[in-house]
Amino acid sequence: MVRAIVFQQLAGRAANAIHSRLVAAVNGVISPENIVGLSDTTCAECGLSAAKRDAIRDLALKVLDGSVRPDRHGRMSDDDVVAELVTVRGIGPWTAQMYLMSQLGRHDVWPALDYGVRNGWSLLHSMNEMISVKELSHAADHLAPYRSSVAWYCWQRVDFT
Repeated sequence: MVRAIVFQQLAGRAANAIHSRLVAAVNGVISPENIVGLSDTTCAECGLSAAKRDAIRDLALKVLDGSVRPDRHGRMSDDDVVAELVTVRGIGPWTAQMYLMSQLGRHDVWPALDYGVRNGWSLLHSMNEMISVKELSHAADHLAPYRSSVAWYCWQRVDFT
């Protein structure tokens, strides 16, 4: 989840560099205790904005107090995981969906809010205008339970434009 927060609204190369510096700052172990122990200065030196630093700390504190329980996420429904995660500062539905797909390996996540998915869907379907979030939210219903893979193909289509 820390990785997902770092990657929000950043290009992959920049996000990877920041994440690598963060991992190095905690001696290779991203844990709630290690994150809470990082100073503002160290976070800034890693390249974290104040908003991302605060989000990562809030996540760490919520894991420590038990209000967010990543150890249960593998057994929880997608909706329940999202509902738990959006209580963390800086984590919205998009970040929670990326976590479901990348960390939990969920096969039927449909991130209709994702610009790349919208753009890719529109390109794959030769649409003159980009599909709206509202239209996209149901456009792939017939592709369940494989919508995570469909999202990946949408992203790949954008990358090859």
